[in-house]
Amino acid sequence: MARKQTLKSLLGGNSDRVQVDLNLDQQTFQAPTVRAGNYAVAAPTYAKTNSMTQLSNALERYSGPLLKGYANIKEQQSLAMADATELLTPEQLKLLNDGDSSGLTESINNDKRQIDEAQRKKLISFAENPNNYERAYRRVGSRVAGVFTEDYLTNMDKYAEDESFDFQTKADEIAEQYGLTGLGEQEFYKQINSISESTKARFGELKNAHMVRTDKAEAISDQSQQIINGTFNTDVFAADGFYDAMAGKTLAQQEDIVQGMVTKLAAEHPKKALELIESYETGVIALGNGKVRDEFADSLENAFANEEKRIDLIAQGVETKRNDSIAEFQAVYSNAIALGQDIPESTDIFINDGLTITVDTSEAKNAADVARAVSDAVAAIPEDDKSISEGTKALIVNKFAGAVKEEELKVVKQRESAGINVASSQFMDLLAVKDSEGNYVYGEGMKTTLGRASQTQEWVEELNPIIDAIYADPELDMPQKVQQAKMATLKFVAEKKEAHDKFVGEKEDSIKALRFEDDTGGDRQGNVQGILDNFFASTEMDGDPKDALQDGQTYLEQSRVFDAETDRLREEIRNRKMTDEEIASGMTSEQFYQKKIKEGKDLNADREALIQADLAADRKLDGRTKDSQQPEAATATQDDLNKNLEKANVVLNKKGITGFATKNIHGQRSRKTDVVHISALKTKNLIQDITTPRGEGHIFNQGIQDSYNANMMVARINDPEVTTMHEAHQHNAIAYQSGEEMGITPFDGLRDHDEVGAKMVGNFIQGETVIRAARDGVAGISINELESGDLKGVKFNPTTLVQAATPILPFGLLNKAFLDSDNLTPQEEQQVRDYADALYDMSEQDEAGREEIINEMVKLQVNAYAQIGFRFAK
Repeated sequence: MARKQTLKSLLGGNSDRVQVDLNLDQQTFQAPTVRAGNYAVAAPTYAKTNSMTQLSNALERYSGPLLKGYANIKEQQSLAMADATELLTPEQLKLLNDGDSSGLTESINNDKRQIDEAQRKKLISFAENPNNYERAYRRVGSRVAGVFTEDYLTNMDKYAEDESFDFQTKADEIAEQYGLTGLGEQEFYKQINSISESTKARFGELKNAHMVRTDKAEAISDQSQQIINGTFNTDVFAADGFYDAMAGKTLAQQEDIVQGMVTKLAAEHPKKALELIESYETGVIALGNGKVRDEFADSLENAFANEEKRIDLIAQGVETKRNDSIAEFQAVYSNAIALGQDIPESTDIFINDGLTITVDTSEAKNAADVARAVSDAVAAIPEDDKSISEGTKALIVNKFAGAVKEEELKVVKQRESAGINVASSQFMDLLAVKDSEGNYVYGEGMKTTLGRASQTQEWVEELNPIIDAIYADPELDMPQKVQQAKMATLKFVAEKKEAHDKFVGEKEDSIKALRFEDDTGGDRQGNVQGILDNFFASTEMDGDPKDALQDGQTYLEQSRVFDAETDRLREEIRNRKMTDEEIASGMTSEQFYQKKIKEGKDLNADREALIQADLAADRKLDGRTKDSQQPEAATATQDDLNKNLEKANVVLNKKGITGFATKNIHGQRSRKTDVVHISALKTKNLIQDITTPRGEGHIFNQGIQDSYNANMMVARINDPEVTTMHEAHQHNAIAYQSGEEMGITPFDGLRDHDEVGAKMVGNFIQGETVIRAARDGVAGISINELESGDLKGVKFNPTTLVQAATPILPFGLLNKAFLDSDNLTPQEEQQVRDYADALYDMSEQDEAGREEIINEMVKLQVNAYAQIGFRFAK
């Protein structure tokens, strides 16, 4: 059985199906203007009922403007099957393009449109036979070729004027533009190549004639411009001169050029035209053999006279045509505005044969807006456009000026109706208000009527657009506009009055505050500054001048903060209400005011005493007035405990490796020293020593002395739960703190009891924290254990722990607080603070002091972790 042909195979392409989007619409098609070279062909408008079909609409989607003209050409009815496609829907055309015969037939059968049975049968007959597709595509190629050939023959003279036009190149472009392939492409080239040789020769003649005309026009233009510019050159050998332009031309052609120059100059520079005629008549310029022909001289005179008459007639006709255009423009817009219709988006006004302006009225709402749009369009004419004078521009604009004046008068009346004059009077009254001290609330500029009027005008200019917008609302009738405009004015005045009252109240409050400040002894900033100056002078004598200068700047900034806080406290006193006790005592308002004055004076004295005490405490203006508030007081214990302690070698790892150093960072076989790894090995040995159970064979793990001590303590404790030295330390520490007997070695039995007991407590805490940090990877001591002072039953004082040698904080938290503190989460930051609160007495510390203590804690813990072999990295 023969394989069914598809549309693609007929066109010479791959027959595999692919997704195609024809994107068709059902709109009436307005054929565009088709441009080819320097001319245009405008096609008519076709309705949906044209005999050209949905297929032609589909073709439009794959073409440029030229195709859109070709695709709507009346098709001959003789090819019934090929033209059956005009009844297909966009979806059916897609099935046609895919070569889906069965799908197309099914779609036609299910079509719900009003199609008579004859048409439906015609479509089904077309769809069931794929051979019809071949005819359809041949017909497409034929259509395109026919239209292009007809266009070429009809407009051959226009194509001849297009210097870039080439028949074969244009044909190739159209074939590509259509996407013609296979049979369609063959049919297209077959027909366009049938153009006769005589037709091609005719095209050549037209092309040559065009070149002659072009050369003539260029010569007229160039030589006329040289005359206008004063560069006209009659030297026989001058390049681009007059005789260079005349070279190789017949006498008739030369005379045509000179006559063209006279005509052109007569329109633009009449005097220059007369000078050119005189140059010919006197022999300054010679044509042909140099003889002056009287007939040609007369023709030049006639050309000049005729051009003058033509220009006068043109001017009269242009003015009439322009006036008619303006009258028509005014009629269109006045009717639209009067009838409440939509104003056109834009309209053209004829100026002259070379100039038409487009008036953009897309934003216009009334006649005044239209007039302004005309003015804008006229103003947009380039200044170098000499086809219209400034006087003519002014006449055009003046024809619309009345609408602007009328609109301005209407706007004034609308604003007056809304109550703008009453509002202005009220504004003037508000601006004339004075405060309790007799000063104008809005400043000295309101003393004069002119000053108040100026401010009133600013407020009125805020109100005017609100009123104008209401009157411009097309949804409102006139009574509604009047009512809403009045309400808007009342609302605006009320808002200004509310803002005015608030402003007056705030100013009065400020006046009262200043008065209260004066009554309580005035602004004490000068007193505070005097204290600082005296202190600064004394420190400057004793210290480095540069440091003293920096300290002085710091003191100045801090004094301003101190003074601002004093002002805030004074305001609290001034604004406070009577207490119940004061009311019950029968206190009068004057007595109450006098009491607040005393409180304000006491405040000043207290604040001055406070700043003196602050400076005396630590020679710093930091709010700390006694030694216990200094961070050094909280860290004194740790400073004493750690002063003789070995400082660990803290190494920041650049590779980002953190934690317990279980391996040599340089590699297991490397001979390079890794000091952190060496510390970690010592820690591992320590943990092994104190956690190895008592018994035979452990001497090699612990060493002789540690093995002996572990065996002796475990034996004397005699508790099956106690098998290691670490457990023995825990047992003995608890026993010591409970007043019970410890299981110790004979040597320790000879020593001071309390000294041995304290050693047991210290050994256990040290061992337990190291085991947790290095072996278990957790915090050395938890927050709860620190707060309770209990570590597995062993009591301890958190503030006396040797932080520089005891790992306490979780290592991950410590590493981040040490190297990336800015990125601590709120939870992490609180956890660090909780540890600090548990390890130090923070009861009298301010926030700055707390930060200082936290930084000290982190530094000590970093030392503790570094000692036992931990790496730090960001």
